[in-house]
Amino acid sequence: MGQLFHYNMKKLLLVCLVCAAMVTPLSVYAAFPNDPFARQWGYEDTQVYEAWEHGFVGSRDVIIAVIDNGFDMHHLDLRPNVWKNVDEIDKNGIDDDHNGYIDDVWGWSFLHVDINGDGEIDAEEKKGNNRVLPETAAAYSYDAYPEVLNHGSIVAGIIGARGNNNYLGSGIMQRVSLMNIRVVDNSGFGVLDAMDEAIHYAVDNGADVINMSLVGTGEEEMITQAIDYAYEHGVVVVAAAGNDNLFLDDSPRYPISADQGSAVQKVLGVSAIDKQHHITVFSNFGSSSIDLTAPGEEISGVLRYAPKDGFTEAYGSGWSGTSFAAPYISAAAGLIKSVQPTWGAKEIYAALLKTAHKTPPEDEETYAHLFGKGLLQIDDALLYAQKQIVSDKKIQKVSGIATNGTLSTYKKGNISASVDGEDFASLVDVYRDRDDKEYYLFAKNDQVSIQYGGMEIPLAIDMMISSVDQLQLIDVLDGFEPEIVLFSPKKEGIVYQVYSLSGVLLFEQKGNIVYTNVLLTSVYDAVSQKEQVVLWSSEEQETVIDIYTFHEEAVKHVVIKKHAEELVLADTNGNGIFEVVLIPGGNDWSAIERYNYEGVWINTIYPLSYDKKTKRTIALGDYTHNGKAELIVAPANGKEVYVYSFDEDRIAKIRGIYGPVQTLFAW
Repeated sequence: MGQLFHYNMKKLLLVCLVCAAMVTPLSVYAAFPNDPFARQWGYEDTQVYEAWEHGFVGSRDVIIAVIDNGFDMHHLDLRPNVWKNVDEIDKNGIDDDHNGYIDDVWGWSFLHVDINGDGEIDAEEKKGNNRVLPETAAAYSYDAYPEVLNHGSIVAGIIGARGNNNYLGSGIMQRVSLMNIRVVDNSGFGVLDAMDEAIHYAVDNGADVINMSLVGTGEEEMITQAIDYAYEHGVVVVAAAGNDNLFLDDSPRYPISADQGSAVQKVLGVSAIDKQHHITVFSNFGSSSIDLTAPGEEISGVLRYAPKDGFTEAYGSGWSGTSFAAPYISAAAGLIKSVQPTWGAKEIYAALLKTAHKTPPEDEETYAHLFGKGLLQIDDALLYAQKQIVSDKKIQKVSGIATNGTLSTYKKGNISASVDGEDFASLVDVYRDRDDKEYYLFAKNDQVSIQYGGMEIPLAIDMMISSVDQLQLIDVLDGFEPEIVLFSPKKEGIVYQVYSLSGVLLFEQKGNIVYTNVLLTSVYDAVSQKEQVVLWSSEEQETVIDIYTFHEEAVKHVVIKKHAEELVLADTNGNGIFEVVLIPGGNDWSAIERYNYEGVWINTIYPLSYDKKTKRTIALGDYTHNGKAELIVAPANGKEVYVYSFDEDRIAKIRGIYGPVQTLFAW
């Protein structure tokens, strides 16, 4: 243990709990969500309830690293939202993902612990270990107070205790992935030189936001460089002010003061207010470090739960400290990230700072020292972020159907799932509505059926569907659920028919189709927020596209002087107008071409250009949720599915969609 004490001159102290009282939880209110202790004064004053009412509840795709003394990842209100390193195999003693840390399935502890008991901290022990759960059996031997042991769990719970599960409280983000990183022991102290490693670990393992409810002195250069690293990778860093009533302009503390004097906002420093919106008596202050303020007094949260060791309370209130103001900001940043996944720290900081509530002060300088830009307003920040989105047709899942009829689905942020033993060869379309309800349309043995809400309903659409007929789920009516659109070349004088989900004929588009080998698809119209019916045909060196709006003749007729093997339409520029993306005919499958809505060529990209002879299928969708559709391409030889921008940048590789893929859905 000798080497460990060399670091005690540079201590890191949890900025926890000026007052901590184990009292009865707050009164129960009938409020959304259904968790009995979901209401807190801080939630109300920072617009959490308005955000929930607008549907901003978070996403498991967003990863928030809690660099603290470790949180209770087994707690029933945290466990569903805990981040897991899925590329690491637990307890096999191997660094499976080659990130430098062995068995870091549930995060990492950077504490220097003499694990082998030889009295020394060797090189491997200096790297830390995977013991991220705060110990309870030895808690009192460390002279730890309950507030120290509970600290990380309270912080994690404010950010992301599972919401709407009818249990205890709810985090501001009801859905999130919480990364557990430990740098402080049960005494409430750690070593500052571990902070830079912890920050690098969080960034390198995919964190979108880092919450640090701790302060210290020393190792300023290393921490500043680590925060620079996070900022360069677009990661939001949130730091608590500390509870010493210090003027940070004269007495800087770290990490909150890491960007002091910089022209670039790299850390969001957070002071704490009480119920009357006064600065708390303990909060550190100073405009060089304080950027926002948030509630930090009489806070409720989940606790480290270990009844066998005397920790019998799973939830409590009466907690105070700037530690608990910081996670308000971290959660708000995470919610913005769920709305704008392509935004980095710069854009997220702007959304939070521009929308803060500022009470007109008598003294601007004093106000800035205490509150920075003002009080966090979560719903306003989210609405600001949402306004930057051009399209709301955002891809949540990508599915592929193999030639054997196996359906494989990849959901962003989760492990892919394959459905075996069921025949999905007859699945012709899938659809996701605004409430995330999923619809599956089947056409098998001349019979049409639709599956949604756990039911499969056979439909009598003209009693018979032939092999030349085509069906799609297309929302042509009210924008809330799809209709079934049928194109049948046998029906003279009818371009297409629209049926309800129960199989009732709603509308027939009259007209005549003059070309052959017609294919049915759709395109989303950002103005009406509905879909338009698209019929296209490609013969020799010409592709003809007709686009129909419900109850109208073709509103757009496009001719492209190119034969197309496959064709899809979407807004790839973010300008609200569709483009045409096609695979040109011929023996070379490497090229994919893009045309504007007038049929004028824009560019050609070569995804998977090394694989020129393999047939592939494509789909378009707003995979990154930036208002622009990206290209999703699946080689038919069964390799991974890829996502590309139209600048030819590869955005993602989707593993788990099993080939050979013959049909690709993005929905």
